[in-house]
Amino acid sequence: MIYFVIERKIPDEEYRQVIPDLDDYTKEPPGLPPHLRHIILNKSSPTMDPLALPNPQTVSLNHLYCTAIKDGMMVLGGTHRYREKYFTVVFYSIMPISTLH
Repeated sequence: MIYFVIERKIPDEEYRQVIPDLDDYTKEPPGLPPHLRHIILNKSSPTMDPLALPNPQTVSLNHLYCTAIKDGMMVLGGTHRYREKYFTVVFYSIMPISTLH
């Protein structure tokens, strides 16, 4: 059996990292994708049962949703799926008075 060994000389420049510019760190973050703006908790119930919510979009699962602090309270929520069932967890947090000013 004959084996061939091919050597490739790679210049050192290909392995160097570019130092990011300061403008890369000070840019505004990208906007929220439109499909994540449809929060299931902001929709009305399709039935007369106020506890029944519509099935969420698949892209909105496993995302953490946060409201702005209003009246000293912050609300966090997320919707998850286990097999064919969906469950939504909502956390209400009262902000200390010292952080509101």
